Amino acid sequence: MISNSENPRVLAKRKNIQSLIDYCLEQKVEFSVKLKDFTHDDYEVEVAVNNVKKAILFGMFLKENKLEVTGIPETAKAPQTSTKSSSKKEVIKSHIANTIKAELEQVTGEPDPNFAKADDETVLKF
Repeated sequence: MISNSENPRVLAKRKNIQSLIDYCLEQKVEFSVKLKDFTHDDYEVEVAVNNVKKAILFGMFLKENKLEVTGIPETAKAPQTSTKSSSKKEVIKSHIANTIKAELEQVTGEPDPNFAKADDETVLKF
């Protein structure tokens, strides 16, 4: 019996429980089933997904059978991006714009009207 809260949980009706159990048995995935309180038709199935391949296959099975995950572990959050990377992007964009402007001025001998100065930063107008 699984008692770990780090596993995904699926809420299944009585009509879908057999296909879910068959899938877990065929794929040799450990699972536990609990009858939901106050209902006789809803079951909570907790599935031990311990690698990426099993997780992808399980997700495909759920989508195919129109089932949804009700409990996802909190440790599966996506990493947050830092503000440093966005400032680096701005520096790179500014450098590219300055390079393009300088090359156009060398070729044509005059400033390009599509460039405008705004707060000492070169900005492309489209």
